[in-house]
Amino acid sequence: MKVSEYFPAHVRAIYREIRRARRDVLEDTGEDAIHDLRVGVRRLRSILRSVRGVFGEFHVATISSNIKSVIEHSNALRDAEVLRKVLKDLALVPHAAKAVETWLREHGENEKLVCGELKVELAGTSVNHALRQLDALFSLPLRSSRDEEVEELALRVLDRQRRKLLKAIGDEEKSICDFDRMHRARIEAKRLRYVGEFYVRFVPRPLRRHTRAARTLQGLFGDLHDLDMLMQHFADDETIDMTARADLLLRLSEKRSALAAESMKPIARAVKALRA
Repeated sequence: MKVSEYFPAHVRAIYREIRRARRDVLEDTGEDAIHDLRVGVRRLRSILRSVRGVFGEFHVATISSNIKSVIEHSNALRDAEVLRKVLKDLALVPHAAKAVETWLREHGENEKLVCGELKVELAGTSVNHALRQLDALFSLPLRSSRDEEVEELALRVLDRQRRKLLKAIGDEEKSICDFDRMHRARIEAKRLRYVGEFYVRFVPRPLRRHTRAARTLQGLFGDLHDLDMLMQHFADDETIDMTARADLLLRLSEKRSALAAESMKPIARAVKALRA
């Protein structure tokens, strides 16, 4: 099957999900609407990246850039969601717990403002315009020399992304202690997962382990990265008094150390699967 036969219909299924999530955010329906919107946009951008050589670097980059604003406008809301989830599970001393409760209440108002800004962005033209551009791109004839077999494209793209992920990880024991390396590895794992899931029917069953490994690494690196971000944030946040902040940072550090220890074996297994 050629790329021109497979790609448009299956990509349109993804941006139907984006439009549905966009509507849910605008109408305040759907508990996971913002999460679903972000996943849909990231998935679409990763898949578009895989066909830059088919549909043209400039056109694909333009469309991808037009939908990137959704991620940028929703980052603060995603961070707030993670923050609330993590803080809820921390065993803080009473003084610190009260300080955090006050902090969360005050920042809840800011979240409403950020959500309003996201809705303004979604109500604008950038997302729908990008999806219309994609439809227009699909309507144009492809040069026959670029319209390759999907299986050949899929295997080449997945192998390239697998190598990029392994390079980003380097030494897995060091990667979980290196903030920038782990962040890069998390992004590369996410990209490998998304393209692996999109092209799964063209991937030999033994090689599907790479997608499963990427999914595992995305989750583990993501959880560790979230804790690193929270510690970095509260280390600089002087709106919480020093005593409460010290207890909060201690509990976050303990949680991070425990999670890193628990993650070492599954990370090692996932990396081994990627190298096989």
